[in-house]
Amino acid sequence: MKLAYKILGLVSSLLLATVACVSSESLIDTEYETLKHPASTLKYEYSFTTSSATGKCVGNAIDRWYGTKEEHGNVLEFFEQQLSGNGWEIWPEDVVQIWRKEDKDGIFTLSLYVFANGEEIDPNRAYYTLPDSILFQATDYQTVYVITLSHMSSADATRCFRP
Repeated sequence: MKLAYKILGLVSSLLLATVACVSSESLIDTEYETLKHPASTLKYEYSFTTSSATGKCVGNAIDRWYGTKEEHGNVLEFFEQQLSGNGWEIWPEDVVQIWRKEDKDGIFTLSLYVFANGEEIDPNRAYYTLPDSILFQATDYQTVYVITLSHMSSADATRCFRP
């Protein structure tokens, strides 16, 4: 009987964890759907989970790679105008633009990397390696950009940022 309760508890925990992941990915997908893109083609997508060393800071993220004939500066300007008018706040960064938005569902972050030349792209990303086919296709576009959209639930954010 004890074994049955342990199995039931394990299955319940797994189901709750699965629902939480799906929910976070759904929220990220919804945010992606609200973004407009400057005449772009989605070339690659990769989903991953982030966690701190202590496990207190857990979040989900999705990278989406796009190619466009637009110029590098036009892509940056396009997203700056779009995000600043829709509740996103920019964090001061030198290398990459990081935007943040907090609502009832938690904290979303969006980073934008824009490459003026497909040959500049390092295939070794933090959580994955880009396939060679994507790197080959990148040279067909004047500009390639990747948007990383991540989500952390309100409960995880409270646990993560609590002193």
